Amino acid sequence: MRDARGGWTARHWVAALVLVLVSAFMQFTNVRETDHGGVIHGDAGKYIFYAYNIKHHGTFSRVQSFAVPQAPVVAPDKLTLPGYPWFIARFLGEGDPDPAFLDRVERAQAVLGVVSTLLAFLIALRMLPLGWAFAAGALVATEPHVVIIGSYMITEPVFMALLLGATLAFMHAVSSTG
Repeated sequence: MRDARGGWTARHWVAALVLVLVSAFMQFTNVRETDHGGVIHGDAGKYIFYAYNIKHHGTFSRVQSFAVPQAPVVAPDKLTLPGYPWFIARFLGEGDPDPAFLDRVERAQAVLGVVSTLLAFLIALRMLPLGWAFAAGALVATEPHVVIIGSYMITEPVFMALLLGATLAFMHAVSSTG
């Protein structure tokens, strides 16, 4: 139900707030409680090398240029896409990557998980009644894969938020031109 001007009612705002709170609880509890033992998994090492070189050398390179006995030549390459390394480079400090850096990235990804939940709700709200849109948002907020990805250095949290944002923008543009 919308108000007379087509805006949100109190029920819409309450539904959005509940979804944001549930998603934030799930995301930040996962980040806080997950202990990787300081181990970098999978492609995360490659992303960290790229991010470090972007920030400290202004070069997109996979060469490990920190915590090595002799400074290597940091030559540019194109062995991966630059989006995720650029994102995590925002969270690097002035020194070598450390546990605090990993914590900052995981917390930022948790925020992206909450944003993704809200975006999914807004997309569903454009197509469904409030109850069904809330159910769709609740599924995103509590879906294990969406919750767990925030505690790993992988591209999915950024990609999901960007994809949902682009979808909502597209839906808005299409409805505005009609």
